[in-house]
Amino acid sequence: MKPLNSELTILKPSARAKRWAPLMDHALRYLDDRSALNLNPLSRLKHVKEVAATNFAQGVLPRGMALRHLILEAVAQLKRDLAGEARYSRMLTFLDFSCKGLARGKISRELNLNREYVSRKIRPQATELLACQFLRISRNTNTRISATKPLD
Repeated sequence: MKPLNSELTILKPSARAKRWAPLMDHALRYLDDRSALNLNPLSRLKHVKEVAATNFAQGVLPRGMALRHLILEAVAQLKRDLAGEARYSRMLTFLDFSCKGLARGKISRELNLNREYVSRKIRPQATELLACQFLRISRNTNTRISATKPLD
């Protein structure tokens, strides 16, 4: 039996990360809108609540601030860990530009790719990768969210 490579878990998003990718996509789109992040079901995760209580308790919308912080931390870790990997360069660039607040059309122009290709191929892969890293950071065992509404 071959030994498991711990790096492979980051490269192949789990089924759980794939389910959470739409929520992560919503959070990326509204990263600078803490009220939208506060309503995102990801903000109800145990670890996000703990970070909100310890680091952002004095602020307005602490869960939204904590979610933003954890997403930026996950993106920074991905950029650091996968910096030399050509296979992930477009995904990392997409995540970096998304965190900087660039619109999807502007991101596609910066990547010099068709907007549809970025929306259908790069964005889903990037959000799955980010969801995988986010879940790894959160170390949350209770990932079930009840009464999840579809997000715009």
